[in-house]
Amino acid sequence: MLQFAAIDAPALPVHDSFIMHHGYGGELEEAMRRSFHERRGSDIPVKQEVITCLVSDDSPPKSVSVDEIHESDAEYSQWNGRNQAWFAQRK
Repeated sequence: MLQFAAIDAPALPVHDSFIMHHGYGGELEEAMRRSFHERRGSDIPVKQEVITCLVSDDSPPKSVSVDEIHESDAEYSQWNGRNQAWFAQRK
């Protein structure tokens, strides 16, 4: 992470991954492999390439009405129930 911060290309660690500009993916993979080898003395045991590039959807967002937002709450109804039960238990 410090290596990329030094070249003004920050890498944000998320669990066992990194979020960063896709243009640095090859350099990130190489840095990870080199660091692992320096610490463990062997190669990273993976069955596929480390790099996975996701293409973003740069299309403008559609307008969303308040009713659509309210209706989408049903998708999270189980979470809402658990969340309300947790708050009730805390009282």
